[in-house]
Amino acid sequence: MPEEWRSMQIRDATIEDCDMIGLITVSASHSAFIGAVPEELLDFSWTPEQSAANWRTGFETYIDRGQSFQVAELNSRVIGFFWAKPWAESEAYDCCIQGLYVLPTCQRQG
Repeated sequence: MPEEWRSMQIRDATIEDCDMIGLITVSASHSAFIGAVPEELLDFSWTPEQSAANWRTGFETYIDRGQSFQVAELNSRVIGFFWAKPWAESEAYDCCIQGLYVLPTCQRQG
């Protein structure tokens, strides 16, 4: 693990993080699916701005429903996020991860 990664912080997400969350969602999705899924099945018209607007619209609802929404920061920059919802279907688990995204440039760092 590179030394700078030791300073990474995990914190609760805020609505102010939605611009970076939108960028991360789109860039990580494109990175994951390009070459793995036929391009005619991918929607490249989805922009980071549209994604950010969607996150802002739903953000308070996620929190009000008891979902955990956290970001990872490196050098005061959001580089990834995850969100999870309470899981009532099994007593063996407290939550179910809904999504986990990391900027492509920050992936595979150990």
